[in-house]
Amino acid sequence: MLSARDGDTHVITLAGELCLVSAAGLEQKLRAAEQTPVQTIAVDLRKLTFIDSTGIRVLVHAQRRSWQDGNRLVLVRGAAGVRRIFELCGLADRLAFVDEIPAAV
Repeated sequence: MLSARDGDTHVITLAGELCLVSAAGLEQKLRAAEQTPVQTIAVDLRKLTFIDSTGIRVLVHAQRRSWQDGNRLVLVRGAAGVRRIFELCGLADRLAFVDEIPAAV
């Protein structure tokens, strides 16, 4: 998991599996990014191969916090298998998905 600021965008890049073991690390990185003045927080799911309910929960809670804090969070769509999990959970149209990381300013 990589976390870096690029101009007014903070990008958290996920790879491999987002599950019970790794979800706490994502939660910490999201909360740290939320404390910064960046315009956009992007969670890049393109290298993610698996996500479980714990990972989904972390992203849903981060999205809820984002709605209260200027709607800064976006999720960069991942592979078909990961997208399917969001569809099965009824979240594909409820979370802020984008096709690419927003350009840094």
